[in-house]
This record gives sequence, structure tokens and C-alpha cells, in this order.
Amino acid sequence: MTIEPLRNSRSVEVDSPLPPAWLRRRETRHPQPERLSDDVLQTGPAGALRAALVETIDGAQEVVLLVTFLLSDTELADALVRASERGVRCYLLTASETRLQQVIDEDGFERRMLEEHKALLDRLSSHVLVRSGSHFHAKFLVVDPAGAPAGWLCTANFNRALLDSVELGVRMTQEEARTAAGWFNVGFWTEAERELSPQGGRLAKVSAAPATPAVPPPGAIVMTATGTHSLADAAATLISGAADLVVSSYGLAPAHPAVAALAERARSGVRVTFLTRPRPAVAEGARLLEAAGATVLAHDKLHAKAIVTPTQVLVMSANLESHGLDSGFEVGLLLSDGRADTVRGLLRAWTAEFPW
Repeated sequence: MTIEPLRNSRSVEVDSPLPPAWLRRRETRHPQPERLSDDVLQTGPAGALRAALVETIDGAQEVVLLVTFLLSDTELADALVRASERGVRCYLLTASETRLQQVIDEDGFERRMLEEHKALLDRLSSHVLVRSGSHFHAKFLVVDPAGAPAGWLCTANFNRALLDSVELGVRMTQEEARTAAGWFNVGFWTEAERELSPQGGRLAKVSAAPATPAVPPPGAIVMTATGTHSLADAAATLISGAADLVVSSYGLAPAHPAVAALAERARSGVRVTFLTRPRPAVAEGARLLEAAGATVLAHDKLHAKAIVTPTQVLVMSANLESHGLDSGFEVGLLLSDGRADTVRGLLRAWTAEFPW
């Protein structure tokens, strides 16, 4: 018996044009090379940035200071344990479990990340003094700030992002590392909310600091912290004064003044290129910038945050959102030397390579 298919069709009147959509222009590939110079690296499967972080910790003689939103990288954890076992004092600031749970619920991050983070902190609890806060989102490493300071400012969380995401790491000068250490002290003594027990698993409220640490003077290191908005000020200055802008951000809030300023610069004829990740959370902001005349490009793994102008570069942990530029505990590094040239060249390469 032959069965004839049933056919049904209908016409729908469309009174408005279709909205903008992401257009794939090439395959998604991880940018290469990972080592751009001795002082600027990008993440990738070879783990060059992670290796540099481990090497820095292995070279510590007195103190290790580490700040990250999320920690689940076992090689970094092993390096912290080795440092502790040779008598180095190790300190870690990280996001609270409540905040991590909120991000998982909002952004769909794998719950496994949170479980790995908790398990790693329990393992480190007898080696590292861990304090947490709901607003900690900065990402940097400093060792031996009183003697021979060294360190890295990163856009990546210290987890699989060091291998999988599109991220940046910049080596700090000694002066920058000392300033970052000063901000670590501020975060540790006045911004942290809880401290992990040496036995692991239990978080106790942080008691009042015996003294209030001095806030570091303004300089290349800029911050979002309680009473401090030098990071937002630096971003606003770069956006308002540049004749050419390349901006990279994982998060994008269309109502934020920084995004509005970018759109206004694009409408005024300034060449604005915006790099992001193609996800629903940035759709409205991406449409706003595109309509203003900006070029909007994306990579499936982009998480780096930076503002690049012809004269200066800002690499930072903050997204273009209120929770980052206006509130939280975030870090940025203003560059105008050879590192700036390297980062500038890298983001220009990203504009040519990004698939969306």
C-alpha cells in the first residue's frame, strides 16, 4: 500500500526585519602561538601560561599571594603545596561558595567546576590560608613582595580556562607586583568575609583586622574595591580619548556607562571593534554596538578582558558590567611599554581570526 505524505503550509506576514544574528565566517580554532613574548602569554592547550604561573610559585622564597574567582587547577595546587612544604607562606583569596553557585545558576557553568574548587580548597587548607568573599573576581599572582617581587596578572580563572579559554596573562614589573601585593593586603584584611579552617570544609567569619592596611597609591595597577574605582576611571579615560578602540569582554551590560560610551564613540566615527563570546547574555549589548557602527566579532571560548588604544592598553579581570567596574574586587594593569605593543598586536590578530 502506498501512503501519500500530507503537506501543509502557511504564510506569515512579517512587518519588521529579522534581528541581527551571528554569522560564522571560519572554523573555530584556538589562537596561536601561546608565548607571544617573555612577558605576555595567551592560554592554550600547551599550557604555557599555566607553566609560567607554576614556575613563579616554584621560585618563591618567602610568600605566595594568589587571587582567583575559581581555583581547580591541580598543577597550581601542587605548586602551592610544594611551596608550603619548603616553608613559604601561602595565601589565597577566592570567591565565596554562594557567589560561585549563583554564577553556575545564571551562566550554566558546569557544576563540576564548583565541586572541584571545593575539593581543592579542602586539600590546600592545611598548606594555604584561604579567605573568601562574595565579590572577589580579580586574578593575579604575586610572590616575595618584600624581597624580589614577581607576578602575573591574568584574565583567566585558575582552572581549565588556562588550557581551554581564550585568555591573557601579563608579567608584572617589580613595582607593579608590589602594588598588587598591597591590594592583596587590602582584600585579605578588609574585604574578605570568611576563612577556611585548616581541617577543611568549615568556613568561619573573618574577625576585625588588627590594623587597616594602607591603600596603594595610584599607578599602573588599577582596581575596583570598596571606596576605589580607579579601574572604571581608567577604562572611561581610554574609551573617551582614543581615535581607535579594540575592546574584549566576556560580559557586556548594554545599560552600563562604559558600553554607552563605546556606542557613542562608534556613532561619532571612531573605529570601534568589540570582541566577545557569542552567547545570549551579550546579545542585546552586541546589537547596540553593531547598530552604533562598531564591528562586533566573537570566539566560542573568549573570556579575556582588555581595552586597546594606539597609545595605551588596559588588561583587566572585570567585564563591562556593573559587577566588575562599579562593585566587586577587580584588578587591571595599564600598559604603555613593549607589553602594550604585544597585546595590541595580539588583539589585532584576534580581529582577523575570530570565527563569528
